[in-house]
Amino acid sequence: MAGGTCSGPGPTTSRPAKSFDDTRAERDLNAAQQNADRADAAAGVAIEFAYATVEEAEYAVLRAILVRMNADELAAGAQP
Repeated sequence: MAGGTCSGPGPTTSRPAKSFDDTRAERDLNAAQQNADRADAAAGVAIEFAYATVEEAEYAVLRAILVRMNADELAAGAQP
């Protein structure tokens, strides 16, 4: 080792280290996939809620029909 220089190839690794851009891209991909998973889940909940709301509306319509029929029967019986 003359003149303070090192000889030899230096440290070796079995694979190259990830670059900053590769690490950022991997993190961005993971975040995007997690966001997509959450959006899918939220859409599923919204669809279930919509189905429940439609079902509730159907029951309200049926109840209104029955109540109207009852009122009409009472009105018909009350006429002289």
